Amino acid sequence: MGLIRKTLSISTLGIVSWRSKKELLREAEAALAETQADLERTSKIESLLREKLDDAERRASSAELTSLRDARRARRRGARDERSKFPRRKRLTAAARSSIAPVLTQTRSAAERLVTDAEPMVDDAVSKARESSKRARKKLEKRAEKAEKSVRRQAKQARARVDELTS
Repeated sequence: MGLIRKTLSISTLGIVSWRSKKELLREAEAALAETQADLERTSKIESLLREKLDDAERRASSAELTSLRDARRARRRGARDERSKFPRRKRLTAAARSSIAPVLTQTRSAAERLVTDAEPMVDDAVSKARESSKRARKKLEKRAEKAEKSVRRQAKQARARVDELTS
C-alpha cells in the first residue's frame, strides 16, 4: 500500500479504498489458489484411503479363499478314508477356519476403522474447499465488476475530454 493512497483514503473519509484493485485481485487469486491446493490435498487423501481399503479387502478375500481351499483339501483327505479319518477331517476344517477367522475380523475391522476415521476428514475438507472456492469466485466477480465499471467511467471521461478538445 502506498503512502499516497493511504493519505487519499484518510482525507476522503474512506471514499477511496485503502487497497488498489491490483491488491484486491491478488488477494482473491491467492485465496483461490489456496482453495485449489486444499482440494488437491483432499483428493490425494481420499485416493490413499481408497487404496488402503482395497488392499485390506484383497487380503481378507485372499485369506478367505485360502481357508476354503484348506477346508476342501481336508474334506478330500477325510473322504478317502471315510470313517476312520472322519474326526480328523472335522478337526482340520475347524483348525483352518479358526486360524483364518482372526485375520478376517482384524482386516475387516481395520478397513472399517480406516473408512470411518477418514470420512469426516474428507467430507470436512471437501466442504471447506467448496466454501472457499465460492467465496473466492464471488470476490473475483465483484472485483471484475468494479474494474469494468471503472474502465467504462474512464472511457466515458476520455471521450468527453476528446470531444472537449476537438470542439
